[in-house]
Amino acid sequence: MAWMTGSIFNSFLASLNERMAAQDRNVLLLVDNVPPHTADEATVLPNVQLKMLPPNTTTHLQPQDAGIIASFKAKVK
Repeated sequence: MAWMTGSIFNSFLASLNERMAAQDRNVLLLVDNVPPHTADEATVLPNVQLKMLPPNTTTHLQPQDAGIIASFKAKVK
């Protein structure tokens, strides 16, 4: 069972876009190439640029991903 669905992801993108607009910021969000990580075509995200990573790059990027997650978890705790 997937933890992320297209609906959840699109809600997240809308929320992120609102927060970035309130801060007058723009962000680039890099996501892996899985079906839930696609934005609805009707979704307008002027403050969030979404870029898909190329297919089959997970094995190359996993060590970097783990480091980012560890840093994030340390800050959240």
